Order: sequence, then C-alpha cells, then structure tokens
Amino acid sequence: MASESFNLYPLRATAEVPAVTAEQMREVDRLAINDAKLDLLQMMENAGRAVATIARDHLPPPQASTDDAPTALILAGRGNNGGGALSAGRHLRNWGYKIEVALTTAPGSLVGAPAHQLHTLHRDGLRALWPGAPDFDERFPQALDQAIVVVDGLVGYGMDRPLQGDTAVLVDAVLDRAPPTVVSVDLPTGFDATTGDVFSFGVVASMTVTLALPKTGLLRGDAAAAVGDLYLADIGIPTYIYDRLGIGPVEGLFSEGPLLRLLDSGSD
Repeated sequence: MASESFNLYPLRATAEVPAVTAEQMREVDRLAINDAKLDLLQMMENAGRAVATIARDHLPPPQASTDDAPTALILAGRGNNGGGALSAGRHLRNWGYKIEVALTTAPGSLVGAPAHQLHTLHRDGLRALWPGAPDFDERFPQALDQAIVVVDGLVGYGMDRPLQGDTAVLVDAVLDRAPPTVVSVDLPTGFDATTGDVFSFGVVASMTVTLALPKTGLLRGDAAAAVGDLYLADIGIPTYIYDRLGIGPVEGLFSEGPLLRLLDSGSD
C-alpha cells in the first residue's frame, strides 16, 4: 500500500518549499487566529482530515463487522497536536474504521480544542484510555498489538524538553512493540522542531504529515532519520501572513491539492 500511495499526491522537492522554525510557526498560528480570524478548530479539522487521509492509504478497506479488532490507535496529548490526532481519529471512524484512543492524561484534564474533539468522539460512543485508567494495562497493549496504523499526536512543535511521565510511557510502548505503520502529526514526538535534535528518545515514524509548512528540524539532525516519508498538508493559512513575516515564497504551493509529498534532494 505504501508504494501505491507514493504516486497519489503531487511531488515537491523540500528545497523548493520554505521551512519554518518553531518560533516562526508560533507567530504564523498567532496571526492566523488573531488577525485572519481563523478558528483553531477549523485549522485542526483540516489537519485531522489530512492525517486521516494518509493513514487510510495504509489501511485495508474498512470492515462492516463491529466485532473486528481496532485498525487504528490514536495517541493524543493534551495540546493542539493531540486535537489534530483526535480529529483524524474521528474521520477514520466516520469512514468505517475501528479506532482506539489513548491519551496522556485523564479526559477531564483536556481543555479547549482538544477537549472539544474528544467530546465529539465521546458522544459517538468512544471511550478513551489513559495511563492510570482502571483498564489501561489490559486494553492498551492489546490495542497497540492489533493496530495496523498508530497516529502519533502526543507533542507538537512546542516540545522543548525530554519526554517524561505518561507521554514517555506511551512513546516507549510504541518503540518497544514497533507497530506496522506510525503516522506522526506535524513531527515525530520527542524531537526539537527547529534543530531536529532528539531530547532523550522519540517516535520513529513511517510517515510524517507536517502542517502548513515544513519545520526546519524535520530536515536535519536526529529527526531526519525518524520522519519517514514526509507529507505537507494545507490547513488554510492565508498567504498574506507568510508575506507579512517574510516567509516564502508560498504562492501556489497547494495549487495541485491540499496534500503534497515532499522529497529531499537525494530522493529519486
């Protein structure tokens, strides 16, 4: 399925696409919300649909039986990266796939857009797992073993310290059990978005769906070996914001579609 999906999306060389640091992306997000008045949930929805689309490329057709094992495991942190992963999970669920969700914290600890995304799944009958939940030790290893795709939405571009606590527990479990396909949201958890350095250890992705623009750390340092196949998703940022910040050129970047496959200069 991976080789077939290679040709589904327009190809662009990474050298042709502007990359941004974590600080620059933080400013892009700020202007998108405060100046362009884009809603965070709107951008999160675009991100989630893109991640779900890439995940679906690596899944068999959904089965009708509700007794089948889950095909996708969604790992979601408490920030916006987790919200994007939860949105992806909802899309996969709507498309007929069976999902499990594992959080880094109890559901009641989520706030804002991630809480909104989880609420929608909860209303649809899904019950999330988290370390400390009574059935976590039984259900989580089983869900991880049975998953064909794991979506890594634990920590996004704001990561600035080594993994710890329950986030580290989930990442360690993924590394130990090595699921068939891991799709990271924006960048693999555990890496510095700007430098590409690993803080302690991190997710090794099969593919990464980076959002808006690639992060500079995806193309260098330790992260370059952990990103896997790299895709770029349009989340609806107006081009004038990049112009205002001196980032570019971005005009026409997504003229062929909202998902691009990025190839480094050494790729065939």
